[in-house]
Amino acid sequence: MVNSNQPLLDNNFSELKIFEESTTPSDQKMKPDFRLMDLYSLEQRTMLRNWTLDQQISYSLCSTKCKNLIQSLKQKITFYFFVSKQLEIQFYGENNKSTRAKIEYFPEKQEIKFSSLENKDVHFELKFELSLKEFLEHLRTLYGCTEPEMMFEEQLEGLDMVQLKNAMSGFKISNIVFLNTATSASVSQGLDFYSSPKILSLAVNRNDPPFRELFSGFNGTKFEIVKIMEYPAREFPFIPIINSKYIEIDCPQYNPSMFNEVLTNWIESEESPSEDYLEALYLRGRKRDLPVDYEQMTMQGIEFQREPLQKQPYDVPHDQGLWELSNEMHARFGIRRSSDGKKATVIIDSFKNGIFFKLIIGH
Repeated sequence: MVNSNQPLLDNNFSELKIFEESTTPSDQKMKPDFRLMDLYSLEQRTMLRNWTLDQQISYSLCSTKCKNLIQSLKQKITFYFFVSKQLEIQFYGENNKSTRAKIEYFPEKQEIKFSSLENKDVHFELKFELSLKEFLEHLRTLYGCTEPEMMFEEQLEGLDMVQLKNAMSGFKISNIVFLNTATSASVSQGLDFYSSPKILSLAVNRNDPPFRELFSGFNGTKFEIVKIMEYPAREFPFIPIINSKYIEIDCPQYNPSMFNEVLTNWIESEESPSEDYLEALYLRGRKRDLPVDYEQMTMQGIEFQREPLQKQPYDVPHDQGLWELSNEMHARFGIRRSSDGKKATVIIDSFKNGIFFKLIIGH
């Protein structure tokens, strides 16, 4: 390990075994060259807080007592798992410090290789004789991070997704990001990691090809919230494809006719469980790209009832900031679905350089 700004662990820590203190003879325990345990608790914690995360993890695997000492620091560490040919993990520590590392598992050796990514300021490569599940459970209990986020970029190479799911069984996964490079097969496998509530983020680039093949991997899964970044305008309408209570979409190349099409489709749709599952839709575009008559274009061909411009947020969980109303609200009107007369409220609002179109169903 090389880090000019942090104290280093002894070279003996490059390969470790886990020994339980209650069952392991004292002569088998690893004995560091420095006398950390002889220090007072305050000095111990001060020293350990100055270690990098890889040094802390390495030390915590020496014994149960070492692990308890790291846990006593009560650090606020969060995890972000990346599934992209190989398994990677990002640690976010206090003061927004982060470390990203590879986790390689060799089942035939029951060995974990934990190493930094290339071209980083801090380099480390550690090997531990334990299974992937034991290692991930150790990290989870060491830092108390039980609800990490996950990002699926591509399918893993050399590691079975079922094996990974089993190894992460102690975590609660409610927030998953899928990049457009993920296949429908990897999406289907990724959905098995979910607990509840299911929050889905799609990192989409407007220059990428259509996403219908990717969406096919959802297989009718119901989500609590779906967030889509840089959604390509040509892919509208999208409501029949995504089954979610709340949908938030960032579409830089937005035009009013797109939202008009969404409203028209909702008005003309038949009553169905998938349609009724949607409670609110939030669409964001760039104000500078809109024509002067964008409000009229949005309402074109739609029978609506004008409502007072009341400045009140709607009860949308998890992300209240997106649904608050600004002092620049331009329009608010009501619509009804033809098949059953169900009501919805449409709001056109703006904040700074963004224009926001909101459809709240049932209000």
